[in-house]
Amino acid sequence: MAELGDFLVSSEDALKHIEAEMLDYEYVKECDDVEKLKGIVTVLKSGRDGFYPDLLEVTETKLFNLLPKKERDRILRLRQEVTPTDIMDAEEEIRKWENKANEKDEHLRKQDNLRKLNIDDDIYSSTTVNSIPVRGTTNNNNNNNNNNNNNNTDKEK
Repeated sequence: MAELGDFLVSSEDALKHIEAEMLDYEYVKECDDVEKLKGIVTVLKSGRDGFYPDLLEVTETKLFNLLPKKERDRILRLRQEVTPTDIMDAEEEIRKWENKANEKDEHLRKQDNLRKLNIDDDIYSSTTVNSIPVRGTTNNNNNNNNNNNNNNTDKEK
């Protein structure tokens, strides 16, 4: 179980209570306190009281078996190696998502361009007879109306 890595970290408080006498096969086999076992694993990995790889493995196995199933599963998932097939599958998923996003983006751009064209066409094609002329241009209808107004004001005088 030495492959558990640093997923079994003990608190500083628990480390203070780990004594050299606890670094023993019999103590580890009888101990059911998860926090003490985590502390022992941390001390064994630190080398504070020596290097005991076999005792470390026994302690990690005991600790792993005492952990709740949910935590054991989490540790196993975190320790699982990524295979080249997993990497290729993930990259393929990302490429598919990217292509789909690019297609959608292109579709939306085309829709937006068509919408802009339709708006522009509506603006330029919606000239009505009574529209107000643009400054500096003449509109025959307005000129006729102005002439009629001028004629009416002349008659009133």
